[in-house]
Amino acid sequence: WLPLFFGGRTYHFKAEAYGGQLKGSVSLAEGNPAGSCTASLRADHIQIQQYAPLSRLTQAHFKGDLNGDILFKGRFDQIMGGEGEADLYVSGGNMKLGTPFLGVDSIDFGRLTINMSLGDRKIRMVRVDLKGDTLQGALSGTINLTTDMLRSRLNLKGNVEPLEGFMSSNQGILQLFRQKTGSMKRLFTIQGTLGIPKFSFS
Repeated sequence: WLPLFFGGRTYHFKAEAYGGQLKGSVSLAEGNPAGSCTASLRADHIQIQQYAPLSRLTQAHFKGDLNGDILFKGRFDQIMGGEGEADLYVSGGNMKLGTPFLGVDSIDFGRLTINMSLGDRKIRMVRVDLKGDTLQGALSGTINLTTDMLRSRLNLKGNVEPLEGFMSSNQGILQLFRQKTGSMKRLFTIQGTLGIPKFSFS
């Protein structure tokens, strides 16, 4: 259901979607030049796995409980040319890897926090933090957007630290993370495209 409440040039909405709720508002610019608007959206308990384009955005498949706030200013028919920001978090998450990494084909995480912005046809990942029983880490960087989202270019870097539960079944992981520095924290980069990301340790 999607009731709309009209107040001047602002439209408020509320909807049930993908196992959770969406609510927010859309404000049309004065005279609505070229269809521009300002929109805000609040997501509560959206189940990522129920929305196929999001759960399969990359070679990895995601699931989890998505919550947070999104702000956008621009045209809905030209979202990549607009401006915006988002503060999101995913709890009870799981990422199934398209290709197993060091014998691991899926990763569970307790909480994934994302702070990002949109502008100049780029998504800036200001800060991404992952915390779980087996892994913790952080990431930042940019995604250069293209009309075909899967061809958008990645320029991301971060760090990851496996915890005891992640390493207990694979000594190869233990040696990989301890090489050179002896520290369990390793730096990495993600390049390539959104559809075919290329992950490497630095």
